[in-house]
Amino acid sequence: MNGIRSRKNALEMENDEIGKKLFGSEYTAQIATWIQDREIQQNLLTANAKKVGANDVEIQNIVEKRNTLQKKLDAARKADDKVKNLNRCLDFATDAKAIVSEIESEIIDEVRKRMEKETMTLFDDLIWKKDTYGRISLADDYQLELFTKYTDQSCLGSCSAAERELLALAFTIALHKVSGHDAPLFIDTPVGRVSDANRENFARNLIAVSQEKQIILSFTPSEFSKEISKYFDDTVLSSKRWLSLVTEKTVEVN
Repeated sequence: MNGIRSRKNALEMENDEIGKKLFGSEYTAQIATWIQDREIQQNLLTANAKKVGANDVEIQNIVEKRNTLQKKLDAARKADDKVKNLNRCLDFATDAKAIVSEIESEIIDEVRKRMEKETMTLFDDLIWKKDTYGRISLADDYQLELFTKYTDQSCLGSCSAAERELLALAFTIALHKVSGHDAPLFIDTPVGRVSDANRENFARNLIAVSQEKQIILSFTPSEFSKEISKYFDDTVLSSKRWLSLVTEKTVEVN
């Protein structure tokens, strides 16, 4: 116990000596300022440490936001490349369509002119009125018009029923020739509207213009007279059938 008191007294004396030295030192006032500065810096350190933590969080958020925006930018660039490629394809398709449309117009115009020429040639062969009709015109919708030879006037409305029938036949055969689709042709009562004087001419010219074409003709007994039947013999007909009505039933007689 006495030792502790002695130690305490010694320390107090040492402390007093240090205090005397300090207060007697020329740096006494500056030391107090340093102590204040240290307290200020400690407070700033604490405050700035908090700010650093907040800034770290903000930096992390910014980095995540930047990554998200970068992904959107990459996607937008890919989309832009896709749009550019689509635009190139669209430009190509537009140019190709224009070229195809131009070619189509040229082909249609060429086919129409061939149809006009071929129909007029066939009609001239079929018709018995020579030097009457001059040309045939086809509109864009293929509506047919017939013109006189010398006055070049439209005359389809003034043609007889037989002439219009022959014109339709000429147009049909011409269509088969020009298109290359040589389909069979069926004509019911082919000379029903043709006068007796011109039936022979019709039969002769029909055979001439329809070489190597399959045609089925359906005559009534009065139409298939001796004058016209002589043109449809075994050299041009592959088969011939007579149909007669017996007890309300149609039977075939060879």
